[in-house]
Amino acid sequence: MIINLFQPIAPSLNRSTFPSPIVCENNEPLIQLTAAHSRIFMEPIYYQQQIPDSLRVIYVREGVYERLQQVLTLLPQEYCLLLYDAIAHFKYSSICLAIFHSN
Repeated sequence: MIINLFQPIAPSLNRSTFPSPIVCENNEPLIQLTAAHSRIFMEPIYYQQQIPDSLRVIYVREGVYERLQQVLTLLPQEYCLLLYDAIAHFKYSSICLAIFHSN
């Protein structure tokens, strides 16, 4: 079976089957990713696109950082991770959607 990875995912015809997730604060500390890890690279996409009030740094929850480190232990040494974004404010998502729909 050949799968076209570049084909867009069709929108769901019945959106009621996908309820909105409940978002709540879990008080997990945020970790600022730095260049300290030799196999995690960052390209803060919102900042590079000059979206107002975007950050030059990328933050992840502590649990996410631990999972990223675990992923790297499972990958061959010549592989790395490139992160474009992690925690995004609703405003950034709204701006990106507006840009996407205008194109």
